[in-house]
Amino acid sequence: MTRSAIERRINRIKRELARLGPLHPGTVSTQFNICGTPGCRCKDPLNPRKHGPYYQLSYGWRGKTSSLFIRVDQLAAMRKKVANYKRLQELLREWVDLQMELERQERTAQQRRRHRGIPGMAAPGGNSGPPGLSASQSVVRSTAVPGRTQDSTAGI
Repeated sequence: MTRSAIERRINRIKRELARLGPLHPGTVSTQFNICGTPGCRCKDPLNPRKHGPYYQLSYGWRGKTSSLFIRVDQLAAMRKKVANYKRLQELLREWVDLQMELERQERTAQQRRRHRGIPGMAAPGGNSGPPGLSASQSVVRSTAVPGRTQDSTAGI
């Protein structure tokens, strides 16, 4: 993916984040209960019918887990908040992934730029040596003596 494509996608993510609306972490589940009343319909041996449905929001936030019962009239709104929160997490993960890709591309580009100054590697303009030397005056490094580097400039 090109840098400009990544930047366009990040901008679309930012716009989508701004439109998300109310958020709430967690999961909405449906609960059915059995009471302790003897002879209740929930304890019928042939056809037990549990009490419910009851809707419960379970979530963790700042290291604590909580559970809330949700009234039927609040159920749709809470499901929307939970869906918005999940979408927020997806968008943030994608944004971070894209940002990391941009950084990886920048590191690769920096490494390429650094390698252009190494003798024997092509550099823009055809000069593979240090500034001020022509292509025929490249710097040669020799390691004739272990532990010491000797520089000699050919043709000067």
